[in-house]
Amino acid sequence: MIHKYLLPVILFALIAGSGCTDVWNTEATGDDIVDQFTARQESIRDYSAVLSKTTGLTIEAPVLETMNITVKKPYCYRVEYLVSPKVGVGTLAVSDGRDLWWYYPSENRYQHRSIDDPTQTIFTELDYQTTASTILKENEPTYIGEDVIDGEMAYVIEAMPDDPLKYSPVLFSRVRIWIDSDSWVVKKIEFFYESEIPIVRAEYSIIRINTEVSSDVCTFVPPEGAEPEATQETGRITPLRAGTPQQAQERFGSYIRIPAYVPEGYTFHYALFYEGEAGQTSQIYTMGDDELRIIEISPPDKPCPEIQVGDAMQVMIDGTEGTYVSGEGRNQLRWRDENLSYCITGAPGEDEMMMIAASIG
Repeated sequence: MIHKYLLPVILFALIAGSGCTDVWNTEATGDDIVDQFTARQESIRDYSAVLSKTTGLTIEAPVLETMNITVKKPYCYRVEYLVSPKVGVGTLAVSDGRDLWWYYPSENRYQHRSIDDPTQTIFTELDYQTTASTILKENEPTYIGEDVIDGEMAYVIEAMPDDPLKYSPVLFSRVRIWIDSDSWVVKKIEFFYESEIPIVRAEYSIIRINTEVSSDVCTFVPPEGAEPEATQETGRITPLRAGTPQQAQERFGSYIRIPAYVPEGYTFHYALFYEGEAGQTSQIYTMGDDELRIIEISPPDKPCPEIQVGDAMQVMIDGTEGTYVSGEGRNQLRWRDENLSYCITGAPGEDEMMMIAASIG
């Protein structure tokens, strides 16, 4: 259960004098906050807002994207980018849960993709209202205190999910959520990973709830003269994720091969599967700040996406020729068999990487 920190409900004299009774007459607990918030989220049929998302806060040049976002549950989305160094100002993304459309007005062209899993798209990633509610319902939250955002009081709640990749394609260890005390919606959310500096921050403004948004918002009609790009019959917008080796094998099947050996001290962190012309999986093992990454690609004639620069030497792995490249604190082993191309990248040296490779079956 939530730690039973009692919330100080500050009633200013002017509120008391106004005779307003639409406030709590008793102190509320963190449980009350989460219950109110999740109940409110369950009542939301649609919402629109301005969403500002900042990534890379731990580096010198973080990326800020600002967008108008409209959500009609369950899977109707419309996003217009107001600021975006990634996709360009004015870019429009629309989805009805079955199809995804991107429109680039500066070039008057559009893309279409079919969606095979509406629960894992760029839109569900941006729906932090739902993400926050799910995290707080399924994990033990902790009440942190109160804060003021845009002149309004907000309750601050934290959680540390055991399986964070279940909720976000961004790996995190802790999430902090600011809940507006009046509307009971998320005003801000921050994701942290082994640091006090968030790796992702999302902030909402001008939130409108249950305005009976029309289904037309998730319908895209190409503007006159717009040029289509090649249609992709299938497309996963964000990768499938797995939090354990067993889960990875169940979800990714023949696209992934788990090594029987990894150097002492390294533990399986998570795995990702990217579906496209070539199926690609990434396994990530960590030991403190060190990361060991194993990438496997099908078909085997596709090159390894990571090219380590350094002293290269030819090696033999199960009768197959491979390449070992040494670098300063970061080495790489590359090879292929009849099914997959492989590359192992990390701090372990040649002997250990060869042992990892030999154990992949």
